[in-house]
Amino acid sequence: MFFQFSNLNKFLVGALIGIAVFFGLPVFAEEEISPAEISPAAEIATDDAPQIDTGQAVSLSDTVSEVNTNQVSSASEASPASTPEEISEEIITETEISNENEAAVENNVETVAETGNNSASGGDGGSNGEASGATITTGDSLASANVINVVNTNIFNSAGFFFILSVLFGQIGTIDLREAMMTNTSSSTPSLTSLCASNLCNATTTSVTNIENINTAEITNDVVVRSSTGNNSANGDGSIINTGNAYAAANVVNVVNTNIIDSNYALVVFNNFGGWGGDFILPNKDFFDNFFLKKNRGGNNGAGTSTLSISNQNSADVNNNVTTAADTGGNETTGDGNEISTGDAEADSSVQNVVNTNLFGGQSLRILFRITGNWGGKIFGLPAGVHWRQTEQGVELFGDDLIGSDETNSASNGAGNLSNTGSTASTAVSVANNNTVTINNNVQVYALTGENKIEGDNSEISTGGALAAANVVNLANTNVVGQNWLYAIFNIFGDWNGNIAFGQPDLWLGARAESLSGGFGPGARVAYHFTIANRGDADASGVKLKNVFDNNLIRFGIGVGPEKEWEIGMIPAGQSIEITEEALIDGNIPFGDTELSGDSSVISFEEDANAADNADRVVIIASRTPPSPVYQGLNVPLTPDPILSVEKTNDASTTTPLTASSTVKYKVVIKNDGGEAYRSVLVDTLKNEKGEIINEQSWDLDIIFPGEEITVDYTIFFNASTTDGIYTNYAQVKALGRHPSLDPFYGWFADSNVASSSITIANPKPEPAPEPWVYLSPPDPSYVPPMLQTEEIKRETKPIIKPTKEGNAFPPLQSFEPFDSDFFGKMVFISRPSYDLSQTAAVFAGLPFAAIPRGLNILALMILGGYLVFSNRLPIRKIRNAISGFLS
Repeated sequence: MFFQFSNLNKFLVGALIGIAVFFGLPVFAEEEISPAEISPAAEIATDDAPQIDTGQAVSLSDTVSEVNTNQVSSASEASPASTPEEISEEIITETEISNENEAAVENNVETVAETGNNSASGGDGGSNGEASGATITTGDSLASANVINVVNTNIFNSAGFFFILSVLFGQIGTIDLREAMMTNTSSSTPSLTSLCASNLCNATTTSVTNIENINTAEITNDVVVRSSTGNNSANGDGSIINTGNAYAAANVVNVVNTNIIDSNYALVVFNNFGGWGGDFILPNKDFFDNFFLKKNRGGNNGAGTSTLSISNQNSADVNNNVTTAADTGGNETTGDGNEISTGDAEADSSVQNVVNTNLFGGQSLRILFRITGNWGGKIFGLPAGVHWRQTEQGVELFGDDLIGSDETNSASNGAGNLSNTGSTASTAVSVANNNTVTINNNVQVYALTGENKIEGDNSEISTGGALAAANVVNLANTNVVGQNWLYAIFNIFGDWNGNIAFGQPDLWLGARAESLSGGFGPGARVAYHFTIANRGDADASGVKLKNVFDNNLIRFGIGVGPEKEWEIGMIPAGQSIEITEEALIDGNIPFGDTELSGDSSVISFEEDANAADNADRVVIIASRTPPSPVYQGLNVPLTPDPILSVEKTNDASTTTPLTASSTVKYKVVIKNDGGEAYRSVLVDTLKNEKGEIINEQSWDLDIIFPGEEITVDYTIFFNASTTDGIYTNYAQVKALGRHPSLDPFYGWFADSNVASSSITIANPKPEPAPEPWVYLSPPDPSYVPPMLQTEEIKRETKPIIKPTKEGNAFPPLQSFEPFDSDFFGKMVFISRPSYDLSQTAAVFAGLPFAAIPRGLNILALMILGGYLVFSNRLPIRKIRNAISGFLS
């Protein structure tokens, strides 16, 4: 069981002040807040045009009194009155609980925030009518007082909490009581037999429990709250007085003489001065089915007798004297051409008395929402047996009385008998509550922006708005026995746009796609699988699934637009469903690779607990092979362009340099996210920090298939004579795309990115060494360098489809420098990248490759160029036509 008291005061941005008082902590008997210090009123007199500009004023006070709190558990703290004796094999156990509490609490609270009461004189208006007199501008002021008294509280064998929260002129989010109620209520249903504890009530036990609570309390709250920006005076023609807004609020809550026995309980008092946009969330319907909507009248299942006697004597004298005043008027001007404009004034007060309440057995659920403005929310997940109605002051929720008319036990004083069969045990429980309370609440709240005066012509008075609010809640002489009790009061001075929810659904959406046609080509059928799970504690009703494609190249059916919605209906808490819908890829998608993205989302009628996981995206790569070029009357098939990527890492430390005579492990990972890559070769080059090539090695990978991932692991030993410095390995895959043919050449070059990995060598030794490193063993068995070892080459083909795809689906532009002739042994003409086959190079003319030596000089090129320009031989004309078509 715990108490929680908190007060939230916010002004503009605001600040949160929370006070939590738990049983077992020191008790605050009384606290008096002295008046806030106020600066003397400003007064200026001058022949010039004086100006007074005040800042804001904020004065907040909190008074929390918790007096005489007693909590006893029968299993741990109640002790027998005498040593049990065996009389005819019968154990007699007596438990005596006696609480006598007397408290006198007096709170004198005065809270004042003032920016007004200023005076300025001097200066005259000009002949042209322009103001040159005195100017007074006051800032906003906020004054609030919060008084909470919890006096004479007796808890026996019960679990629950008190929660009191006040929000003054600010905003607070959602209030969620699920964890508090689930944590601080008993898992067992209250019953009369639990009063003697399970270890004492058996077949041979007679239990007698006597509980007596005598509570006397006298509480006096004298509270004055004043917020003022007015009462300013100015002299002189053209004078101006502008006052800020004034906010004043007082909140007084008295919970006095509360006796709770063998019950689950929750008391909530929430006061919000201003509009509220948050939700109020209670546990779900299962919680209320188990704890609040069952008969709690059991005894044991034996043949013994259970006798219960309850006596409640209550006397209460409650006096509430509440004054709230908001004033923006009372302004005066003397002279000609003067103007007065006033702001809005609003004064609200609320008094709630719940006095002399006696509850026995069953359940009691009351939640009152007192709203001065409008409510724009909804009620979600209302449990069976809980009802609601709209009242003049707001909304009320209340529960069924599940005890029949012949078993009416609410508000009963006296004795009741319960008969059981099958056992010789008997239980006698006597409860006597005697409560006397006197409460005097004297509350005055003033918000003032008026009473301003100007003497002079062509002057102006403009006042800000004024809001005064007072709230008083008295819960006195409350006796709860053997009951599940929930009582909540919400006082909202403004509009409320939140919802009342019994639990919340938490929808989760996952989407994936698979081809039904063996690939994602033109006209392919694609199955989209949507999984919707409700991870919350309340059912989700009116569930709707929606999917939006990013273009017109894929659809859920002929004639359907890029957006489609499905009505799913109800998804119970803790359950999930999966639906599958078939989509069709357009038969006229562009040549090459095209990303087709689908964004799906799910919503329900109820507010979702976590909307961040209600959406998912699926991206598929649709491929269309370009038309095959014609070579000597034959169509040449071309495959989609490969998309190669290379990553290179090593196991050396990134913070500590290596010493000489060290071995480093390297890993190269190659991925292909496009079509086949032909004649693929991995080239690994080691350079020192001067950029000099130390060594180069290559691995022939042949064809890298779509979706394939290749991992190359190898080690390098840096011997003792290695020169210190930074050594960097560069790895790149050189390959052909579209077609493997070299003669004639139908494809183009599809090199990967260049990946690098560096290490640092330190502490070199002076002895010379022929080379800083050498290969242990090469991948090529015909050549055996001594110091590099390839440990393993792994190849794995992965699915082509990916949930998301980073970057562009098209391959990046390349520099298109000619290949080194040593790579494939031939020099070729290179086409600029394009998916339009009319923009190709001379290679598409069907000509064989020409081997061009490296040492060809400029003169030779000029002679060759002249020959190509003026020759009329058929092969030369084909070259000229191809080049002309490419350049055009």
